Amino acid sequence: MRDVQVAERYARALFELAHQLGKDAAVEADLCAFAQAVRESDEVRRFLLNPYVKVEQKKQFVRTVWSKESDRQVASMLAGFVSVLLDKGRFALIQEIADLYKKIADASQGEGHAEVWTAAPLDADAEERIRKQVERYSGCKITLKKHIDPSILGGAVLKFRNKVFDGSVAGQLRRMKQELLQVKTF
Repeated sequence: MRDVQVAERYARALFELAHQLGKDAAVEADLCAFAQAVRESDEVRRFLLNPYVKVEQKKQFVRTVWSKESDRQVASMLAGFVSVLLDKGRFALIQEIADLYKKIADASQGEGHAEVWTAAPLDADAEERIRKQVERYSGCKITLKKHIDPSILGGAVLKFRNKVFDGSVAGQLRRMKQELLQVKTF
């Protein structure tokens, strides 16, 4: 849990700086692309996370990554940011930071993301009802990501921000079992 809090502080600090400069969208695009490249390239990930590689070598690599960026201000900001992560031993959080940065940026623009798990595919009407209900609850425009999970048996599980709403049959059965186990017989 602590890593998530640390990642959120870094993401928020970067967003506030980028937002003040009017570069929040450009920083989001480049940061997310960088985090994805690190996630998808075993070679790059191993290099940047290797404790035997000097931090200065890693920083030089990061500077070359953004040397071709057309927006020098964005390139400088991100190279500096990743250098701080390397100095503080927090580079392993780059994916979490990028994900949280995106959430912060979306929220500042009145946008949000929710995920829904159902036992069977949602029809268009059900999807629209869920999306509108979350939009009413959140006050922002929602993009809904759908997952199919037959183990929930029926109903739905919704995740929005840091909250999980479990309206699944499996969840109801689990709660009922817990209640029954807590009943004392005389």
